[in-house]
Amino acid sequence: MTDSRERLEHALAEVIRSGATEQRLLDAEQADRASSSVAAFAEVLAGAFERLDADAARRLAGN
Repeated sequence: MTDSRERLEHALAEVIRSGATEQRLLDAEQADRASSSVAAFAEVLAGAFERLDADAARRLAGN
């Protein structure tokens, strides 16, 4: 009976570990997607500010 219980406890611990590992991988993937989205948004904003700067420079130059 003890051997069966030990195997069951070991199996349960393994399931918990693999679930935790899977959750960490999912969390890492989600963080990576969020980081990519933030980077893309930052590029869009940078482009918008560059256009605004160019427009402001043209206005200052009288064009």
